[in-house]
Parts: sequence; structure tokens; C-alpha cells
Amino acid sequence: MKLNETWIEIDSLEYGFPGDSIYKRKRVFSKSDNITLPRFPEGEQAFLQYVRDSVEYPVVSYESGVWGNVQIRFVISETGKVEDTEFIRSIDAAIYKEVRKAMMYISQIDWIPAFKSNEPIRMTVFLTIKFRIRGYGGYE
Repeated sequence: MKLNETWIEIDSLEYGFPGDSIYKRKRVFSKSDNITLPRFPEGEQAFLQYVRDSVEYPVVSYESGVWGNVQIRFVISETGKVEDTEFIRSIDAAIYKEVRKAMMYISQIDWIPAFKSNEPIRMTVFLTIKFRIRGYGGYE
């Protein structure tokens, strides 16, 4: 196997309220909720690209055939600060360390907070990072 047979996928961010479980992360907000979601300063796609650029597939994990999903939950405060980062699911110590390093940098960037009825509110962001190896787990 060659390391170029690996890739990292990040599809999108999902949102909820502080205390929501990973199973409620697909919460749908309607227009009547009057909620504006939190935003990374340059937008969601810029955030996703930043994560893709910041996280590398650890060689030791690749050589061990480790693949799967890492799930992270963090809160954007009323002031736009990243707080309460929690790894809900990790698959390997080296991958955990790599993603944690990226999250440390991300936590230093102020976001635009969520708003409800024009008042800033705390909101949870769920991020799933998928580590894939060609030939493992049905990925070709």
C-alpha cells in the first residue's frame, strides 16, 4: 500500500443546541425558529477546506490499516469563541492526535455566533472527519 491511497473526507457541518447528542445533530431549523447558524468568518466551505488542509493521515495509522470516522462536537459561544471541544468518536491514537492539533488551531479563530431573534446564542457544531484507505471498508 502507498500513502497516496488514502484520503480524508469532510462533507458538511451539522448544528444543534448545547447538550444535543450526536443523534440529534441533524436538527432542522425552520424559518419560524428565527435562527441564524454560526459561521466561520470565511464561510463553511473555507472552514472545511481549512480542516482538510490541516489534517494529515498519520503514516502509522495507514500502515496499521486504520480507517473510519472521527466525530467532534464543539460549541460556538455567544461571542463567537470555540468552546467545549469534545471527541465523540475517535479511531486511533495517532489520528486523535492529528485531529486534536487541528482543532487547537481552529479554536483560536473567532466565529460569527448563532443568533435567535437577533440575540446571540450558543450553538453546537458537529464535525465528522472520514479517514479512508483504498481497499479497506469497501472503498476502491
